[in-house]
Amino acid sequence: MRIRYFILLTILAFSCNAVFAQEEGTDYEALYKKELARQDSLNNILQDLKTRQKQLASITGTDGSKLSKKSGAKFKELESQKADLTKLLSSPTYKKLQDLIKEQKELESQLISLSADTASLSTKISAIDSQIAQLSGNVAELESIKDNVSKQLIDENTSILEKPFSQMSTEELSSVITKCRRYITDQKINDLMVKTERVLNNKRVYDDAIRILNSKYNKGELLRINERLINVKGTNQIQQSEINQVRGLLAHFDPGMAAFKMFIQELNRRREGTSSYSKEDLSHDLLKVKEKLQGKIDSDILSVPFLEKVYNEYLKAVSAKPMSHPAIETEILKYSN
Repeated sequence: MRIRYFILLTILAFSCNAVFAQEEGTDYEALYKKELARQDSLNNILQDLKTRQKQLASITGTDGSKLSKKSGAKFKELESQKADLTKLLSSPTYKKLQDLIKEQKELESQLISLSADTASLSTKISAIDSQIAQLSGNVAELESIKDNVSKQLIDENTSILEKPFSQMSTEELSSVITKCRRYITDQKINDLMVKTERVLNNKRVYDDAIRILNSKYNKGELLRINERLINVKGTNQIQQSEINQVRGLLAHFDPGMAAFKMFIQELNRRREGTSSYSKEDLSHDLLKVKEKLQGKIDSDILSVPFLEKVYNEYLKAVSAKPMSHPAIETEILKYSN
């Protein structure tokens, strides 16, 4: 309808122009040519419109049925896709997919955070590596100093531990232990301290044995000190020789007491019942008693420092007063094997 209306308007315009030309007395030939050209143009436009009309008809059909059919097919396809989408959205698989997508986002967020942490840690590790390198140098330097201190301490004190027990003191051994405790983490110095403690214990046993040899007879102490002397370990040859020597001296204590008792009893027997007893009488009797017991006096009495001391004191006392009985006499006579 629009095309037909357009053609009628064009023809009407052409007719009006012709009438107007007649009235004005214009050049009809030129006007005619102009109108022919315009008519050709209109014919071309009309022809194009007809061609487009045919093209549209081939697509839509004369009544639009083809287009409606295609539209219906597309609508059905869209409805089918919408149904598939609805089914997908309500399926467990889609829910799982959504969970996975959510988890993926969380992991991506964590990854970003971890990346930042990794960068920070890398910086810290680099700083720590630098500190370790510096500290390693300091440790090496300290290790060298420690080795020198260790060597010096060991060199200065090892000789003390090798001394005979009779030439060392518990004070100097305790001093060595005190020095060692300052460097107890050094294994060599720790070994020196352990050795020193052992020597100190041995020294104390030795000193106790010497003390007992110089003290009044005590059977219990003699038994205990002999047991301790047997258990002395870790001595050098000289120290072990001293231990053996002191054990030998202690072994004379019982025989020495017995010999001293016999000496007193024999002298008292000779002095007994006399109303007059001079120094000459004493000298004579002492000579006889000594001749009888000289072996025991030399090997037993004089071997024990305590017995040697009181034996000499006894002789001095009776020599001053031939009929006297010194206090030690009672102590010796109480001895019983």
